[in-house]
Amino acid sequence: VFTPDCLVQNSAGVTIANLGGGQRWHGWECSVNGYWAMSGNVHGELMEAFYYVKGNVKLLGNPNGTWYATIVAEGYIDVSGNADYKPWGSKAGNNTGDHSANEILFLAGNDLRITGNPDQQFNGILAAHMEVQVAGNPFLQGSIVAENGLHAMGQEATNGQAVVDLVTQNSIEGSMNMNAYGTAVIGGGNPVKVTGWRELVH
Repeated sequence: VFTPDCLVQNSAGVTIANLGGGQRWHGWECSVNGYWAMSGNVHGELMEAFYYVKGNVKLLGNPNGTWYATIVAEGYIDVSGNADYKPWGSKAGNNTGDHSANEILFLAGNDLRITGNPDQQFNGILAAHMEVQVAGNPFLQGSIVAENGLHAMGQEATNGQAVVDLVTQNSIEGSMNMNAYGTAVIGGGNPVKVTGWRELVH
């Protein structure tokens, strides 16, 4: 758990690191009341984990290889690094026991913005309470969900870090490749099969 005032805590609420003075922890840095940033460029430096962030997240790092991590943030998630991402629970030995939780890659309480490149892969469910923007040419094996909450209506999630209108409307730009075929399992055993695809252009 990452707190708004730059503390790293375990699931029991015990503080294991304080990044308020500019320190780094396994590739992470923190700006008090601003955002948490993963800026690590060494794959071995990063910790494979299920991260819950009481604030905003920027993923800026360029580690080699695949990073198994699930990011759940109360604020926004902004992805611009070059890592290949897979959900933490999708790796053998990391299973949470809840299949649907094992499929989540990014879950944002506010906006989700992704800028990718042709060699970059995202695997899993990418979701946001507000809007989602994807730009560049990444490959996605999974699904995108945007609830389309409105900042103007005061529907954004608030916490101790700055509320930022990162994305003003849902959009997909560039040439993203997406594979959404197959059967998704929701809630530990209820299969949902994709039978149609509809795109609205305005």
